[in-house]
Amino acid sequence: VAGGSAEVTLTAFVGGQTDVSGVTLDLVAPEGWTVERVEETPAETSDLTYNQTLSATFVVTASEDAQAYNPYRRHIKPLGANGLVYGVVGFNVNDVAMQVEVDEDRMVAILPDVSIQTTPDNLVYNLLAPETPITMNVALTSYAPQAGSTTVSLVLPEGWTSEPESADVSFDAKGDTRGVTFTLTPPEGIATDSYDIQVVTEGDLNSTERVQVIEYDHIGRTYLVTPATVNLQAFEVSFDPDLHVGYVATGSDLVYEGLRRIGMNVTLLQDTDLSTGDLNAYDTIIVGIYGYAARPDLAAANARLLEWVEGGGNLLVQYHRPRDNWHPESTPPMPITLGSVSLLARVTDQTAPVEILVPEHPLMTTPNQITNADFDNWIKERGLYFAEAWDDNYTPLFSITDSQWPDTLPETPFTGPMLTADVGEGRYTYTSLSLHTQIEANVPGAYRLYANLVTPR
Repeated sequence: VAGGSAEVTLTAFVGGQTDVSGVTLDLVAPEGWTVERVEETPAETSDLTYNQTLSATFVVTASEDAQAYNPYRRHIKPLGANGLVYGVVGFNVNDVAMQVEVDEDRMVAILPDVSIQTTPDNLVYNLLAPETPITMNVALTSYAPQAGSTTVSLVLPEGWTSEPESADVSFDAKGDTRGVTFTLTPPEGIATDSYDIQVVTEGDLNSTERVQVIEYDHIGRTYLVTPATVNLQAFEVSFDPDLHVGYVATGSDLVYEGLRRIGMNVTLLQDTDLSTGDLNAYDTIIVGIYGYAARPDLAAANARLLEWVEGGGNLLVQYHRPRDNWHPESTPPMPITLGSVSLLARVTDQTAPVEILVPEHPLMTTPNQITNADFDNWIKERGLYFAEAWDDNYTPLFSITDSQWPDTLPETPFTGPMLTADVGEGRYTYTSLSLHTQIEANVPGAYRLYANLVTPR
């Protein structure tokens, strides 16, 4: 943390047959930091021969105003090493002076006193269900080397209140984690809008940031430090609270968490639920993205799922790639061929015009009237691997025109982003829209679309 210290060891090793002399070990840190040499081993020589090692240990202390680590804002040094702290090894070979920089093996990073993690990452307030409580869980992890206490509170929009208003927490040691749950209450007459809520800690340990640790063998450990801010969307979304939704989660989307945020009853389906469970316990079943590739149990139970649809079930299958164990003739109840080349079946312009092809279709009217406004504020893209061919029994619901698409290519407008068909007493819907991405970005229109899609015939 800012003002904190760390012990750093720099080692030089001679692995070749050429002797080196006058070996010096130094450590370089940003301006305003202090570096104190506390030990050098062995201390009696600076000349090294084959298989000999010289090490020096330093205590590095960061300045009190050191900025939190940002992987996109590298510390600039004249010699060009990559880390905040780096070693410089000087030595002589045959009376020729040389110098080598040594990056840190483990990143030295400045982190806030406390990392603030919120669950969920975003909040939703349904204006049609004002009695539904809005709760936010806050987990606090201390990065300070010493014990300390702090007070956690929320910076709320005007008129909002929280219970508790604040909470005192204390930490015994670095790495300790504490949790606080806040219940939020909006003011009367709140309108459709977007609100940001900031979490702060003030006391011995101060922070307004969250720390995400990223660590893989091929890149080592790094950190992403971002503001501890939660977005809350207030909007109207209608759905039947008695609906029971089963969700085939794949680990690649968090749609089920979003649906739960607006109060839907969502159950994650396991392999036994799909193979032998009572599917009639669910009004709707949703297959997560890449489902047929990520869940072999889903592919094995697909015929059983389609029988359930015939009997009156409502099945929604989200975005797949052709390679995701998708068989055009047998995975859906009637053939659907997905675009085989992503680039030629994709709209990356998140503002691309969308036309509702069948405005009177129940999926466009019940229980929410879907309009073009529901496609506002999308991020990243409209969708990809759009269906390129399908059975005539399917009804295409949307047409999307990519304004950036070359005039020489005939693929736009795309009419395969969402296909639906009545199957027996039930309904089957397939969509390549990036709805899962919009749920994670807290886009109101995505919630309204899902509310319609989970509503049975």
